[in-house]
Amino acid sequence: MRIRFRVITSLWTSWQVVSKKLPGDVEVLVVSDHGNQAQRGVLALNQLLAEWGFLRFRREPSRGEDVDALVDWGRSLAVAWGGYYARIFINAVGEEAVDVKRELKRKLSVLKAPWGHIRNAVFDPAELYRAVRGDAPDGVFRLSAG
Repeated sequence: MRIRFRVITSLWTSWQVVSKKLPGDVEVLVVSDHGNQAQRGVLALNQLLAEWGFLRFRREPSRGEDVDALVDWGRSLAVAWGGYYARIFINAVGEEAVDVKRELKRKLSVLKAPWGHIRNAVFDPAELYRAVRGDAPDGVFRLSAG
């Protein structure tokens, strides 16, 4: 909480300096690509992958714990990293990888929220990106309110 307060205070102080230098007839619009609609719930995708049997842990993660350190890679078939969209990585090769990807796409495409229908899509990264930098995910999951 203290860090958040310091960040807000710093931003406000910076704004006061900048705003004094602007002509009086200038209008300022603050825009964000986050928070433009109500958040109706949270989806813990790795928890869902674990419930479906795709992700296994060496032990049950505690709230707020780094999940990556607990993944049992020898028994896991998929893991996700992400924010408002998730990058899904398949931990299998050959036909097994194709089957895992197909099954995850099927399950995620029809996923329903407790409050009703949600629009979600599962993409192959080649559908979204012209070039790959770093480690490309095997799938990208985008969840939207219905």
